[in-house]
Amino acid sequence: MDEKLRFDVERYAEDLMRGGMERGEAERQARLKFGSVGQAREARREARGAELLHSFLPDIRYGLRLLRRTPGFAGLAVVTLALGIGATTAVFSLVNAVLLRDLPYRDPGRLAFLYEPILGIPGAPLEAWAPVNGDFFTWQKESRSFASMAMFTSGQLNASLGDAAFSATASRVTADFFRVLGVSPVLGRTVDNADTQPGIGGVVVIGHSLWQSRFGGERNVLGKEVLLNARPYRIIGVMPPGFAFPHGTENLETAGRTTDIWLPWTMTAEQRASRDDNPGNAIGRLQPGVSLNQAQVEIAALTSRFDPPFQQLNKKPQGVVRQFDEEITGGSRRPLLIFMAAVLLVLLIACSNVAGLGLARASGRAQEISVRTALGASRLRLVRQLLAESLCVALAGGVLGMAAAFWIVRLLVNFHSANISRIEETSIDGRVLLFTVCVSLATAVFSGLFPAWSGSRCNLNEAIKGSGARSVKGGASRLHRGLIVAEMALTIVLLIGSGLLIHSFLKLRSVDKGFASLSTVTMGIHLDNRYNQPQRQNEFFHSLLARAQAVPGVQEAAAVDHVPLGGGESISLLEVEGYPFDEKTSFESRSVTPRYFAAMGIPLLE
Repeated sequence: MDEKLRFDVERYAEDLMRGGMERGEAERQARLKFGSVGQAREARREARGAELLHSFLPDIRYGLRLLRRTPGFAGLAVVTLALGIGATTAVFSLVNAVLLRDLPYRDPGRLAFLYEPILGIPGAPLEAWAPVNGDFFTWQKESRSFASMAMFTSGQLNASLGDAAFSATASRVTADFFRVLGVSPVLGRTVDNADTQPGIGGVVVIGHSLWQSRFGGERNVLGKEVLLNARPYRIIGVMPPGFAFPHGTENLETAGRTTDIWLPWTMTAEQRASRDDNPGNAIGRLQPGVSLNQAQVEIAALTSRFDPPFQQLNKKPQGVVRQFDEEITGGSRRPLLIFMAAVLLVLLIACSNVAGLGLARASGRAQEISVRTALGASRLRLVRQLLAESLCVALAGGVLGMAAAFWIVRLLVNFHSANISRIEETSIDGRVLLFTVCVSLATAVFSGLFPAWSGSRCNLNEAIKGSGARSVKGGASRLHRGLIVAEMALTIVLLIGSGLLIHSFLKLRSVDKGFASLSTVTMGIHLDNRYNQPQRQNEFFHSLLARAQAVPGVQEAAAVDHVPLGGGESISLLEVEGYPFDEKTSFESRSVTPRYFAAMGIPLLE
């Protein structure tokens, strides 16, 4: 390239000399026409893209040297971006685990939940209407849209291994449960039809986390016994890591927990045909080529033939089929997306802040930029240099933000109180790392583009005269004012949203709950098989309440089957003699011991 440029200059000078011009003047005119060799070389490199790679590393090194000279600016910019990137990465890792990551089941798009709601009973969500046993097994026998169906429950059991006792979340499952989900064990086998027959010895399948924590990952765990509610069960299988369905969101009493143990659900022929109870949830796997709508039509048609379930209720049921993944994550989708939008606003505010700092810094470097321009640097070349400096700041903020996100994720997983499915799977994986890199690059462009574009605009004549600081003041000040306006607007949006959220939370806290919530404490009691007789249960609770009443500082003690606002409820029907109700009225019922209203601080009106 150099030789070609020199040849062009010399040939043009020779042409001028043949026309009668002196050598010195001809060479001067040739240099004026073609410019300097170095400047022309840089222009040609830029034209074919080679200069970008050629100057990238020197630009980075130069940017790092400048940042070391201004530690105040560098530290403030890095910490500001780290806060925005760290918060965004942490929330994205939550969104990734709950909404984006594939469910750990075979072909999760073919899975569905099945419900049997009864219209005309207000206040009961769809999730509360699991099918009664008799109707479910009729679906399982006659449906052609589903390859397999299963029922499951979720609850707490008292478990013990040797001298160690602990509480475990357990699920009773029918024989096709693991076949529906399409998950195989890493050791042993899962539940089959023989295990669900009455009179068969008790067997269990345990989760991978329980296997690691209680058995140390020993491969000879198969055949060992574990006591569940004082009954012995033999371990027949260990599930793979990541499998913990149901996650607790399907049962409010186990919210926030994952399943550790799966037991066969043994039922007699009478229990299978019963239409007076719906103790479990139902899932199914669609046949290949069958759509959710087709399955819905078939289940609705089958259900229309059923008589009303429950002896005290004269209402026809309906069959409802819902997409599996939407039921698992549907309740948390909207809050998570709102949360993600909020932290993106925080990131934009951080970028605006850093961009404002960059504009102020670029105004102070006008003399340097003017000299570089006078030496032949193009505007694009100056923008690249300033963007390289922003990239150094953004990457440093990304690294620091990733470290902050790691600790934020651990806090979210260990101390969350929300009923969010799969939140325990939140982690920093490859997708989150890629997201952080992309966010860091985006912040480098956003926070550095405006200062770079403004700083590269300079009046060379004014700069040469020594007033370069004034040569970019007008454009920089307009951009600075615009960034301040944008930053304040975004901040006001966040403040208003946060204020409304806090106001709603305080109003919720101030609602009169009808009982003395601040002076009342509760604990959950799960009795094992030693107390399977009503007389022994009564003796246990009478003794417990008498001993609790004797504790210093306790004024009253009582028991209730479902704690108010605790998630569990029992819906019954009510008729009052002498009052002409058109239909029976539904209400919630509680079973309580004496002195319950005194213990809860509930006043008696009449």
